[in-house]
Amino acid sequence: MVRGGSDTSAAALGAALKADCVEIYTDVDGIMTADPRLVKDANILEQISYAEVCQMAYNGAKVIHPRAVEIAMSSNIPMYVKSTFSDAPGTLITSDSNGRSAGSEVAINESCASGVANLGDLVQFRIELNPTDLAAGRNLFEDLAAAGISVGCLNLSEKEAMFAVFSADQERTVKVLDETGFKYACNTGCAKVSVVGSAMRGVPGIMATFVAALASKNIAILQTVDSDTTISAIVKEEHLVDAVTALHQAFKL
Repeated sequence: MVRGGSDTSAAALGAALKADCVEIYTDVDGIMTADPRLVKDANILEQISYAEVCQMAYNGAKVIHPRAVEIAMSSNIPMYVKSTFSDAPGTLITSDSNGRSAGSEVAINESCASGVANLGDLVQFRIELNPTDLAAGRNLFEDLAAAGISVGCLNLSEKEAMFAVFSADQERTVKVLDETGFKYACNTGCAKVSVVGSAMRGVPGIMATFVAALASKNIAILQTVDSDTTISAIVKEEHLVDAVTALHQAFKL
């Protein structure tokens, strides 16, 4: 058991000592299904997998440092996120979610997702690419990397690249694009909303549920990205609360 210190230090110490578990004490009762400041009926998760909590953290959830989870996962040490101010059992972070292994059968009307995460203060860029110049995309991202700009929500096709950066990087991104001569459109005031859940893998209808939830609130999807465990959309930041709430309800969290 480790009190105080950083999440990463606690996990590293637990791994070095071959501890039975690591307990992280915070000011909340555990990891929640959504930001309670945005979703009033957000719930405490009893259990979540290492992979899922990492994805939630990377997609904006202020839960636990993902590096700490990676250390615990590499040593297969269970972690608990608990409150310093209550006796609540907290959230167990372990190798699978809710006792269900990845790939298990799950119906769309079950809680196949574990949480909804969000990131704000984003700017979306849409870049025109020359389909006859196969090096155009490589050159674009090499130039951005050289300028120290980290891009997210990347979609790349023969004729177009789409990505998002934080607003603090907007000016530098524009400068790179102007200097290299790419034609582009810039969409400010954006946010990313993500549904995370390893049990979503291979379940028919997940994307339909995601899109329908946002459509029910008349929220335009500017771009989507997905992986085996995460579906994300870029939306206008003014719709963020409605988007998170709608997805939280649609996925029965």
